[in-house]
Amino acid sequence: MNARSAQLLAASLGFLLIVLIGAVIFIVLSRPAQGPRATPTSAALVSPGASPTFSPFPSGSASIPPTLSPEPFPSATVLVTPEVTPEITPEITPEITPEITPVPATPTPTPTPTPTPTVAPTPTLPPVPTAPDRQIRVTGMGLDALVVTGLERKILFTTNGPGIIRIEISNSTGRSRVCIWPGNRRPECEPRMRNGIIERANFATGSVNWNVTIIGANASSSPTVDLTLDFNATTPSVDFRDFPFRGQPEPAYNGLTAAVDVAPGQVRIDGQFDINQQHMYRVVIQEAGVGTVKDETGGPANTFTVTQDVTAVTTYLISVSNPNTSAEPGPVFLRSTFSWP
Repeated sequence: MNARSAQLLAASLGFLLIVLIGAVIFIVLSRPAQGPRATPTSAALVSPGASPTFSPFPSGSASIPPTLSPEPFPSATVLVTPEVTPEITPEITPEITPEITPVPATPTPTPTPTPTPTVAPTPTLPPVPTAPDRQIRVTGMGLDALVVTGLERKILFTTNGPGIIRIEISNSTGRSRVCIWPGNRRPECEPRMRNGIIERANFATGSVNWNVTIIGANASSSPTVDLTLDFNATTPSVDFRDFPFRGQPEPAYNGLTAAVDVAPGQVRIDGQFDINQQHMYRVVIQEAGVGTVKDETGGPANTFTVTQDVTAVTTYLISVSNPNTSAEPGPVFLRSTFSWP
């Protein structure tokens, strides 16, 4: 109950009290007054037949009228209404709940999961070759820089049956980009290779044509490198394309030199220049432990072929070059195929 309600209640009770007291007083004042009651002092004996004589006073003495005691008013019980103290509703101060800083819960330790044993994949066995291992080693090969006018050196060969194709770059004077891929697939390249090995597994049971390209790794790199190629083939043959043929003043860009391990049979070197171009050429074949067994200079010609019979298992070093003592006035490129038993 608020203060206003308490004041109204007190006023109402006071008014009722005044009305009640006024009603009691009105009833008391409106009641008629009662006279004194006569009390006889003596009783006269009345004889039969005699008339009674009444005397207002007894003879011989003066009689004092009896004193009338006034009848008291009935006592009026006054209903006293206790004073109503108005209830004062205290102003309620809102309780401010203190901000509770959460106590960090002790982390429940996560049980260490039981490691699920990983089943090791079954290793893929390397391909088992069905054709002899072949190797050709190209030395002192000059590369173009990776620019618009630069040409990749291309090496094409054919494998017979499964085996590992392996390319090794060594004695490099700078970094180069080396790519390899079979058939018409997308090339797989090492973009910044200096010296190292690239291997590819071949599981094909038939013949597969492979491509290898190599060029400088950037516009400022024109390195000279040695390249060794290993593959499996029954009748090995490697086709070299876009090799510069500039003349003797630039030996790293004047044809190519390669070594092969041969069995009895015949070594064959084929050469070709761009259509409608004719140039001089020189082919030198050296047998390990023997020396030069063929030194043939020819041309001008657009194509040429040089052969050498082999009677024993041995190594041959073969070079194809431009014999001109001065550099060619314009760009000349050679395509040459090395075949051996």
